[in-house]
Amino acid sequence: MGKTKNKMKILVMAGGVSEEREVSLDSARAVTDSLIRMGYDVSVIDSATGKSLLDSNGKYLLEKDHDAGSKIALKQADTPALTKSLRSIDYKGIDLVFIALHGGQGEDGTVQAILHLAGIKYTGSGMLASAVAMNKAFAKQLVRHE
Repeated sequence: MGKTKNKMKILVMAGGVSEEREVSLDSARAVTDSLIRMGYDVSVIDSATGKSLLDSNGKYLLEKDHDAGSKIALKQADTPALTKSLRSIDYKGIDLVFIALHGGQGEDGTVQAILHLAGIKYTGSGMLASAVAMNKAFAKQLVRHE
């Protein structure tokens, strides 16, 4: 008898508090649908709230449903608040975090640093590459070898 292959468990991280929140939620929905079709065990978390974006049947919730009718306040980078939100997520059994965040802390290396320090595998660039890429002047200097 063959060995049973375990499904990879992927946590899609979406939402956030940047001005690109809606784009992130749309991206996460597309990523989630694709990963489920490919047979992965998928969960989706809003990094702004630490709450699941899937209902009990595994269906993606509409914005009005997962925000309980209130909009997430867009705010300046608040690393302690983000850290608290990310620490509230149960990563037990998660094999990989798929970062579907756009803008702000999802692209500037903050989320990557928090996941890296916690020993959690994630997709995309590492924390240093993300931070350098967000600093356009410094990134241009590196490319030009100045």
